[in-house]
Amino acid sequence: MTTVGIALALLFAALMGTASIFSRRGLEHARPAFLLLTSLTVAAPVFLALAVVTTDVAAADPGLVALVALSGVVGSVLARGLYFLSIEVVGPGKALSLVAVSPLFVAVLSALFLGEPVTLAVAGGTGVIVLGVAGLSRDSRAEVERRNRSPLVLLTPVGAALLIAVAVVIRKAALNGGIDPILAGAVNMSAAWLVVAPVVVGRWHADLLTIDRRGLRQFTIASVLMALGFVCYFVGLQRTPASVFFPLVQTQPVFAVGLSALFLGGLELVSRRSALAAVVIVVGAVLVTLG
Repeated sequence: MTTVGIALALLFAALMGTASIFSRRGLEHARPAFLLLTSLTVAAPVFLALAVVTTDVAAADPGLVALVALSGVVGSVLARGLYFLSIEVVGPGKALSLVAVSPLFVAVLSALFLGEPVTLAVAGGTGVIVLGVAGLSRDSRAEVERRNRSPLVLLTPVGAALLIAVAVVIRKAALNGGIDPILAGAVNMSAAWLVVAPVVVGRWHADLLTIDRRGLRQFTIASVLMALGFVCYFVGLQRTPASVFFPLVQTQPVFAVGLSALFLGGLELVSRRSALAAVVIVVGAVLVTLG
């Protein structure tokens, strides 16, 4: 079981890293909001179908369902929206690397609200993450200057990481209450879609009708990869101890940085410094998770 779970964790990381490349190419032609809508439109039916087949939907606790729905709004609407925006402003490699600090926020929030202790591994991992983020700062600033954007946009992936952590703590509380993980994924994605679809359609109805097909094609490919990745995530988490699963999930930036260097060319500035910093952040995230 653990071997399968390890494989699924690494597959999730690879799929998410690959999806970030298609996302970045699509963002050359369409808005981040359209990527968010496309990703949820693809993922929600997949999880709903799996939930109907594998779980007793009618027996779900309404309170836990509401809690997961809240985590969907925080994680899959707000956090993912900021993450997609950060792919556009700093590139997928650096965006995923900065978002990878989320285990640090999870550790802090868990200590504050769930009473979990801050261990030596968490403290050490925090220091390593800070070192990695410092290593990314030069290339990140250069990326921002190259696109004539305010340095404040660098807060976008950090904000995404914080919101991801909030969603994780909420979702963890629901899963601890006994809700099925696949059903949780279905509720999460569906609640997020119900929030995003009316907003995007209402705000950009005309633009949706004339969306560049190149952007839509890239978004669709990215969304399918992400949906498959999250299926691997939930199934793998069921089969694998969290202490083994989450460190492997944090390898996403390594895939993203490597693929960015290979396939994005001038769309993202990727130096040896960025690649090394991504590895350092992954190591720090692993230490925090193990803590």
